Amino acid sequence: MAIIVLARELAALGDETAKELSSMLPNYHYINKEEIEETLQERGITEKMIDRYGEKKPGFFDVFSSAQNQFLHHLKTVLYEKTESGNCILVGQGAPVLLKDVPGVVTFRLICSEEVRIQRIMKRFNCDERRAQLMMTHTDNDRVGFNRYFFDVGWRDPVNYDFIINTERLNAVQTANIIATILPQLVDEEQEIECRKSITNLITGQKILTKALYEEKLPIYFLEVLYDGKTVTLNGVTNAPSCIEAASNIAKEISGCGEVHSNIYIASDLPITHEV
Repeated sequence: MAIIVLARELAALGDETAKELSSMLPNYHYINKEEIEETLQERGITEKMIDRYGEKKPGFFDVFSSAQNQFLHHLKTVLYEKTESGNCILVGQGAPVLLKDVPGVVTFRLICSEEVRIQRIMKRFNCDERRAQLMMTHTDNDRVGFNRYFFDVGWRDPVNYDFIINTERLNAVQTANIIATILPQLVDEEQEIECRKSITNLITGQKILTKALYEEKLPIYFLEVLYDGKTVTLNGVTNAPSCIEAASNIAKEISGCGEVHSNIYIASDLPITHEV
């Protein structure tokens, strides 16, 4: 039960490599962008929100909107639920960060020189060099901004990945072969078991957060739910003391455990709203 995560520059063969991997590894499911976006829309995330926030840097006024928090919450939920059964391949979508500490997850960043990327973009989109350069720069800036804004990480920082692969001299089949060869050396049976547990715990945390914020609409700001399989820890800020008990009861109900630690603090000067 390994999870392969690819981060990619435009025209560094990310999607192509993922497709080849799914063919080489018949038990692995390629969770593509279309599948993720379709599931997000089923959960109430509009196409407009996906276009605005999906692997893009939000605009200046988005900091004042609750829509970005809603998008990120549902993106996390979808990624966790899609990967729960393991043996899957993900490309981008914040997966390298959201699954970073999960055992059995192996992350690869695919890069390539700008010169080769531009040539590939020109061929793929049948455009001139100037247009290809603009597309490359725009996409890179979006992905840098997305990762910095939502996760406070450097998209290009190599320490955020297990392996960096330069695809300049490789095609998608060769790149996939490298990944498929490395994978068995990194993930053993014990990690597979821990992977399933970790993903299940993450899903439980998201269920608690979903009910607290989006069903019960508790006015808790910056709510974070951590579940380790035994204990739930709640972090956040509220202006309504009754919300602390309500959130704890929700956590007990969904997790099935009686031990809930609340680090939700009370700040009386917060605005009265459920948009968190």
